[in-house]
Amino acid sequence: MRYGLTAFLGPYPDPRGWVELARELGLRAIELRAEPGFAHPDELGTGDRRWLRRVLAGLEVSLHVALHDLNPASLVPRVATASVAEISSCIDLAADLGAGVLVLHPGYVPEDQPSSYRGRAEAQMAFALQVLADKAHRHGVRLALENKQRGRGDHFVHTADQHAAWIDRVPGLTACVDVGHLHTLGLDPQVYLRFMGGRVAHVHLHDNRGAHDEHLALGDGTVPWPQVFASLDELGYEGTSVLELPTPEAVRTSLQRLSAWGGR
Repeated sequence: MRYGLTAFLGPYPDPRGWVELARELGLRAIELRAEPGFAHPDELGTGDRRWLRRVLAGLEVSLHVALHDLNPASLVPRVATASVAEISSCIDLAADLGAGVLVLHPGYVPEDQPSSYRGRAEAQMAFALQVLADKAHRHGVRLALENKQRGRGDHFVHTADQHAAWIDRVPGLTACVDVGHLHTLGLDPQVYLRFMGGRVAHVHLHDNRGAHDEHLALGDGTVPWPQVFASLDELGYEGTSVLELPTPEAVRTSLQRLSAWGGR
């Protein structure tokens, strides 16, 4: 299994600090966040992208679309169109940087919408994801749909059966399984990963105490990590597992514990 880290906003003013940390710790991969002021497609000119490619050389790269304000399932036409356009620009950036995977969150319906809204929103999301998956395929990028954590709104991917259904519905779409997210919903990671099987192309690792999304160092929460790694081994998973942790200290602590847990 290959381990990497996520370049969070905050500790460093640009991705270079995270790249240097990844190299120092012997990690093989890094996931960039396509956020304004950090690594957003609209803000990276030709020279910036050339610089990034040079900085990232030798690392396996993945890209995560912006976390907020996007909803490819929106029934407000301009919102859906803008969301698809934003994700499409991230596909272009991923291809330009040599990123093999682009991670995106599923769409959602607000809590106060009538039940009839969901079916229409799902149809909108299926259309959007197919357009995006087709483009990603043409650019040599795998589009990976991530499961969401407990929270407000009705997100379309919480459980393994929902996750698998979307992957099976949209040709070319793959799965990013976020272990911390599924733990906030009280789901068994072994059951989840076994159900997903070969659909899994990318994994996010972080811990929490089960109530909400905390992004703690591995071992600081209650995720049953031995079962997680046993399930990934059982699947024969050979993709990248990204430590999605907001501080260098949490990354270091997690790697020390991974080593103590068996050298994974």
